Amino acid sequence: MRARDLDVALFLGAGEREVDEYFLAISGIVSSMTRFSETLRLRHYPSLKLETRIFAGEDHYTAVPRIVGEGIRHLWAEEAARLPSSWPEPKQ
Repeated sequence: MRARDLDVALFLGAGEREVDEYFLAISGIVSSMTRFSETLRLRHYPSLKLETRIFAGEDHYTAVPRIVGEGIRHLWAEEAARLPSSWPEPKQ
């Protein structure tokens, strides 16, 4: 029996050029990630917050900083919006 909802925030990312590197291509990093993303979206989970990105021009190694940075922004966007400014208050 399949769950009716999936109450999670999930960020998936890969580099576009991972398909150009033989060992990465045969492992199916890009294709399995996109297939997984499609499967989740087609299940129409009402609470799922899913973001999937393929980073143009990036390979397995250069994509990591972008995946981490954008993943953090996606997964903690609501919490970050509630944080006060880190800049000191101007003196009156």
